[in-house]
Amino acid sequence: MLIFFVVGLQPIYGSNSPDTLRFEGLLTKEILKNTDINGTLLNDLDVTRNHHILLATGTQFYLLGWGGIQPLGGVFDGHINAFTINKEGFVVAIHNQDLCYLDNNDNLSKILTLPNTNMGVVAGDSLLYVYDKDPISRCNFYVVFKGGRYIKLFTSPVPVTAVTEVKGKLVFTTGTKVLSFNPVEGELQSMASLGNGNKIISLAYDKHNDIIFFSTQQSIFYIKNTKVYKLSDQYGGFLKFFQDGLIIFSPENNSMVRLVGISNQL
Repeated sequence: MLIFFVVGLQPIYGSNSPDTLRFEGLLTKEILKNTDINGTLLNDLDVTRNHHILLATGTQFYLLGWGGIQPLGGVFDGHINAFTINKEGFVVAIHNQDLCYLDNNDNLSKILTLPNTNMGVVAGDSLLYVYDKDPISRCNFYVVFKGGRYIKLFTSPVPVTAVTEVKGKLVFTTGTKVLSFNPVEGELQSMASLGNGNKIISLAYDKHNDIIFFSTQQSIFYIKNTKVYKLSDQYGGFLKFFQDGLIIFSPENNSMVRLVGISNQL
């Protein structure tokens, strides 16, 4: 594993040699020991326009880059449940039961009040999507429009654990399955199923190579040309694809690595 440390917080950049597969260590327990993070990091991550990785605890945001991790803004009352970065580059978060955005003063400004408290949020190419994560009686999936209006797209009998947008369709996970939903035609299709109680916790999409990655706590898989393959049974966690690398974040181990050039090897 290659671990690089430089002075200051430098952006995460793509590889200059896209055909070369390598590991980059982005976060370790040693890095966290030198920070003043209060609380446990959430099971969430995104990449800012300045190529820093956005992380959060329940009360504060952080930026991770080469050299360390720094707080973004102040400490918030209540609880941050989930976050994403929209196409305009704004941080959008679910704070308590409100959908908010991080304004220019680093305050969470309310967009709308959501139906439930513990919900997830993900930014698509043009819209925001929110969904129930708790195992309540019925788990709903909503699309949010500009102006604070939202409508329900569909209902799932089990919680949605991860969502990404792929060529106009919504690819999402429930339990051990990966499904796709066409919001125009209302068509639902199965893409993958692990079985054996292997709960899928995260999704990531490589648009350039049209590869969908998904993961459990212990393993990573991918879908290419409608076929399912196992990538690794040594790494697991929460995923984000950035430029030419797959980021793998394990909050339990306080670790994060990036597999650079992985799509060219598949």
